[in-house]
Amino acid sequence: MNTIRMNMKSYGNHNAIYDSRILAICPEHVIDNPEHGLYGTKDGYWSGLLINSMLAKYKAVGIKVWGYISSGYEGKGGDDGYATKWYSLAQNKLMIKNMAELDHVDGIFLDECSEQPNTASKSYLKELADYAHSLGLKIWGNTGVDQFNEWFFTCFDYMQSSEAWVGQALSAVQKKWGSRIGVTGFKSTYTAQKAYDLTINAWNKGLAYCYINTNEYTKIAPWFEEYAQMLRDYQQPAPPCSHNWVVSQYRCTLCGAVKSA
Repeated sequence: MNTIRMNMKSYGNHNAIYDSRILAICPEHVIDNPEHGLYGTKDGYWSGLLINSMLAKYKAVGIKVWGYISSGYEGKGGDDGYATKWYSLAQNKLMIKNMAELDHVDGIFLDECSEQPNTASKSYLKELADYAHSLGLKIWGNTGVDQFNEWFFTCFDYMQSSEAWVGQALSAVQKKWGSRIGVTGFKSTYTAQKAYDLTINAWNKGLAYCYINTNEYTKIAPWFEEYAQMLRDYQQPAPPCSHNWVVSQYRCTLCGAVKSA
């Protein structure tokens, strides 16, 4: 089965039923908590983790797996209130290394990025992005808002923007960099048809990815397979790549295009 154009957030509650549903839905990207990401490192093994044997099954059907960590707004501290050590450069680099070498993720999802980073924050973010790239991983940042500093696209491969997508007009940065932006939205009353309509709305406006659910990231809506099939039947090609030359000056890290002289 081909993957569907989706950036699915899956932050826990893994069990046989949950994982079988994700394998059947087969999204292009799954952002999750592997064994050596933030929560596996901080809390040790727990039943909700995406264990490596299942992660390998995701990858075998073509799903790209992104391991979750948080910048904690560049080391200041995250919204969950954990000790600041969990957001330090050293700790995040260790988790990136372990997820690359032990979990074999495809990329890193860096949550809680400042939407308008100052000079120090940019240095922190770039160091993590460069380190991920040095290990052969892509990096996907999250500001969670419509408008953020386009500087991110100088070193990040993708960005998570709106986390309350309702079909609103695009911000300036979304218009310019839509081919490297994903959005999400959730509401308990949403249906498969509503999720489909919001996703197609995002695609038609030029955004690369849109993920709609009934709640925020830890459960899968009962109608999700219907929503996924509607998208599979539609399957509009992704917008043209806006290219990222941050690792190599001549080859795009996203699509492999070669820059002309």
